[in-house]
Amino acid sequence: MRRFFLVSLVSILIVSIAAPAGAVFATEDSDPTLATADQVTPEGSEDTPEDDIVSDAPSVETDQPPVDEVDESDTPDVPPPPPLTYASSVIITEVQTQGVGGAVDERVVLYNASDNAVDITGWCVRRESASGGTTTRITCFAPSDDMASTRVIMPTGATVLLLSTGGLETHDELQPDATFTAGMANSGGRVRIVDNIGATIDLIGWGSAADFLVSPAPALTQIGDSLQRNVDDGRYVDTRNNGQDFLAVPSRLFYETGALMEITDYCRNVVGIQETVPEGMLRNSVGDCIDKKSINFCEGVTISEVAANTARQYVELVNRTKQPVSLEGCRVMTNRSVTAAMTFSKQTLEAGEYVVVFIESTPLKLTKSTTGTVYLIASDGETEVDSVFYEDLSADTSWSYFADGWKQTYDLTPGVLNSYARFASCPIGQVRNEATGRCRSAGTDAYRLVPCREGQYRSEQTNRCRSIALAASVLRPCRDDQFRNPATNRCRKIANADDIALADCGEGRERNPLTNRCRNILAATPPPVDFAVEPVIESTSVFVGWWILGGVTLAAISYAGWEWREEIGRAIRKTLHSDSAGK
Repeated sequence: MRRFFLVSLVSILIVSIAAPAGAVFATEDSDPTLATADQVTPEGSEDTPEDDIVSDAPSVETDQPPVDEVDESDTPDVPPPPPLTYASSVIITEVQTQGVGGAVDERVVLYNASDNAVDITGWCVRRESASGGTTTRITCFAPSDDMASTRVIMPTGATVLLLSTGGLETHDELQPDATFTAGMANSGGRVRIVDNIGATIDLIGWGSAADFLVSPAPALTQIGDSLQRNVDDGRYVDTRNNGQDFLAVPSRLFYETGALMEITDYCRNVVGIQETVPEGMLRNSVGDCIDKKSINFCEGVTISEVAANTARQYVELVNRTKQPVSLEGCRVMTNRSVTAAMTFSKQTLEAGEYVVVFIESTPLKLTKSTTGTVYLIASDGETEVDSVFYEDLSADTSWSYFADGWKQTYDLTPGVLNSYARFASCPIGQVRNEATGRCRSAGTDAYRLVPCREGQYRSEQTNRCRSIALAASVLRPCRDDQFRNPATNRCRKIANADDIALADCGEGRERNPLTNRCRNILAATPPPVDFAVEPVIESTSVFVGWWILGGVTLAAISYAGWEWREEIGRAIRKTLHSDSAGK
């Protein structure tokens, strides 16, 4: 009996030490000491290698399958967390509908989160009502010079602050890139960025907005709060879900603004901003760059003659090279129109050859007598190959090119070498006096002057015949009292007594030094007389003086008679009365 209990005790001890059959690892982090029932270690053999373990214990059945046969259908279905994405374009990072300045204190902030500068020319930022029934432009980005080739660039990492006018009055510490009129609602609304063709670049809807990305951002209920985009590790988060990307927090106090810049894109038709024209290309007036190889510049062809003030106007071109030049696509234009042109078809101009464009057979117009310009344009319709300016052309003349420059000529030479003529041709039977520029009769010979008579010669100054004053190289001598005037070559009297001794004028006469003529000598003192010299009174003065004195006296007597008329009358009556009494 004791032997039975001893055997039973040993068996129980062995079973308690061995691991249960079918045990597995729950996870990679489970206790590595756990083993399956097939790996029971014999007593006293804990350090024995697994390959050397031999067990006679019966296998124990278990409900768990081997490790490599786990049924994954029994694993709980837990969704993975959404991936964290970062912005990679121009995005909205902040919207404020009411600041410390009240409902008129609003702001919208943009940020270029991409790795490259972005051309935002023509882009606009709009605010929309919650329902979308009202859309108002906050701002649009346009170049200051309104030139199509000027582009507005937003550098990478740049911030653009758009501030309402009310916010500008409240926050004098902020320097916005643009301002707008406030009008966003706290309870719901949306802000949208659209590009130059109207496509949406970014959108935020909040509160009761009917349009948003996945879910709306919260409404703004606290004054001074703004909807701000979440930031992770210094980068803006952009899951394209407004509800996840924005939080209502106190608005920022500082922004780095003023990063927008303008750059001239010299090739609008080339991808990217071309700050210079690429080599081998040419820029036209609309800002496109064209491969020079595709343009016919008519190299070596120039304008040679312009006949504007004539009955039949024309423009003459010449090939000044030593090889043929194709005119295909090249055109002639004038200052009278920016669109009218005469375009050459498949035509080749040989070396030194001329081509004449008669204006009457083209849509062109030439200014006649004032000012005008003629242009030779390359096949691209833009590049100027040659141009000629003219003004004040006389009738029946042309403006022509000569070796010493451009001149007005009366000799019209369409299609041939230019010829200079200072004056117009004289009528048949006449020739032009080169000195006076006038036409005069040429006799029977239209190219020769009528010969002068014998004893005459033709003056180079007047082209007239005159008597020969010089015969056999000796002038006819002048008289003794004459000399030859070098200006007129004529004899005239000598006015200088030193030139020749003049004849004596005789007693009582002298020679006038001005006229060289004789005249009577005036005595220096008068001859003596038999009576004393008395002063002579000028009778005219005396006569006038007496008349003045008489007039004054008469006026005085008349005035006295008028003043004393009564007294004089009484005296006369009294005298007459006395005479009557005496008789």
